Amino acid sequence: MRDAIVHVVWVDGRDGNWEIYYKHSVDNGSLWYSDERLTNAAGDCYYSSVACWDCSYNADVHVAWTDERDGNQEIYYKRHLCDTTSGIEESKKFRVESRELRVSSNPFITTTVISYQVPVKGRVSLNVYDLCGRVVRTLVNEEQFGGYYSVDFPANDLGSGIYFVTLATDGYKETKKLTILK
Repeated sequence: MRDAIVHVVWVDGRDGNWEIYYKHSVDNGSLWYSDERLTNAAGDCYYSSVACWDCSYNADVHVAWTDERDGNQEIYYKRHLCDTTSGIEESKKFRVESRELRVSSNPFITTTVISYQVPVKGRVSLNVYDLCGRVVRTLVNEEQFGGYYSVDFPANDLGSGIYFVTLATDGYKETKKLTILK
């Protein structure tokens, strides 16, 4: 029986920052090459994954992960050729365009928290509308850096009913329904 090549990637905080590591074995995992640190980012790295098209000798292994080294959440990629010990090479990055508008408790009585993600620096507005389309509250109206944000929405002065919260950034708009119960 031919020995199988095993590839492993993981997130590790051994150096005080969460970084992506890789190692492989060419004999079913009996012996392993040394840990190889793939990242050295200013921010934490996470969500690592590995793919191998043909996990035999001379096959390419593809490793991807997410980090915030440039201040924005981005996906990074590196490739490794199995039959060499030269390690991981050919880094590329891909921008993540997720915005994820979320309401923490809905329906709610007096206050809820609205969370959202901005992928890159730009103008952000977060408004609450009534059923007639009138703005009843402006929660955010400013330029923000890429990142995750949370805003408290106190609704003590609003009546029971259906409202809508809309996140608008450069070229993007998302709306969620809010229900206030009194």
